[in-house]
Amino acid sequence: MDRYRYELETVELKDLLSETAKTDVDRVFACDHSGTCRVGSIVEDIRVGLVDRLDERGREGWRLAHMDIHAEVVLCIWEKAEKTS
Repeated sequence: MDRYRYELETVELKDLLSETAKTDVDRVFACDHSGTCRVGSIVEDIRVGLVDRLDERGREGWRLAHMDIHAEVVLCIWEKAEKTS
C-alpha cells in the first residue's frame, strides 16, 4: 500500500526570471481585488524557469499535486508516494 508525503513550496516569480528579464518585466500576472489572478502572457523566461523547476522536482520523485499563481508568488503542493510494508 502506498502512503503519500506532501510538501508546500512557494517560489517567487522573480526567482524564475533570468537577470536580463528581471529588469525588462514589470508585471506578469494580473490579479483582481478579490485575489483571483490570471495568467496573461507569460514571458519566455518565466515559462522556461517554471518548467525547469517542475522537471527538477519530478526527477526527485515529486509530483505536482496543485499549483496556485498569485501576484508575485507561485504556491506548489508536491506529492510523493512512499511504499509501506
